[in-house]
Amino acid sequence: MSQLNPPPFKDPVDQGSRGGLMSTWHAWFSQLFKWLQSLGDSVSNLVSNNTGINTGDQTNITGTAANLSGTPALPNGTTATTQANGDSSTKLANDAFVQAALTYYNTAVVWDGVNDRVLGVGQITQDSFTSATSMPLHIACGDGQVYEIQFNGVAAAAASGITILQPNNAVPTTNLFTIGQLFGSSTGSGANYSTGSADSGFRLNAAGSLLVATIVVSVQTVNKNTKSTYISAVGGTGIDYFGDEFSLWQDNTTVWSSLGTITMPNAWTGTITVRRVA
Repeated sequence: MSQLNPPPFKDPVDQGSRGGLMSTWHAWFSQLFKWLQSLGDSVSNLVSNNTGINTGDQTNITGTAANLSGTPALPNGTTATTQANGDSSTKLANDAFVQAALTYYNTAVVWDGVNDRVLGVGQITQDSFTSATSMPLHIACGDGQVYEIQFNGVAAAAASGITILQPNNAVPTTNLFTIGQLFGSSTGSGANYSTGSADSGFRLNAAGSLLVATIVVSVQTVNKNTKSTYISAVGGTGIDYFGDEFSLWQDNTTVWSSLGTITMPNAWTGTITVRRVA
């Protein structure tokens, strides 16, 4: 809106003669009328323009709402997929993926007593034994790999010896193991740490005719070790054991290529489950 000049506010009475006074009043009212008329036109234009803007905004908003509520056109050659079909196909794809993952992560690797098998990361395998004094795992292993072994066994008679894991399915040279124990029993508690132990493998428990143990095996060129948490009992004397075991194979030159054989002090019956962690 252009700048409007207001009428002069100088008193007409001061304009001199009567004729001059009338002329001055006439000029003053004429200018006042024009100013008011211009002001009215400006207000009218402002209202009109504002109405147009509002109307345009309403039209645009209505059009936008219609576009949002409608279905946008698909590019040429694209097939529309309904929500139901999308849910169905997505579910089928997910089911297939989950099934494939379960198949891989739960693949049973059969121990045939002769050949080593290879476990992928996350894969598990299980086998059972009856009245056995040894259980070859026959699982190939390599540097940097980690395995979890779950051992559940019961001896046919009271056993005072220990259960061990012999790496490479053979009896290593003696005096090459460091053994650490922290355990409690029905008669008290105890701890043991020894270097150069005469054990012929990784020790898995203190002693007992019942053994429930979780063993973590770390295959390393240096610091090859097992860590086990166990519950065991010696049936003959009625002493129950529970505790933790740590064994370190001090041989840093022999390649650990086969997970090994679990040997028991006498005939045991049970199951072994092995899972590769890393």
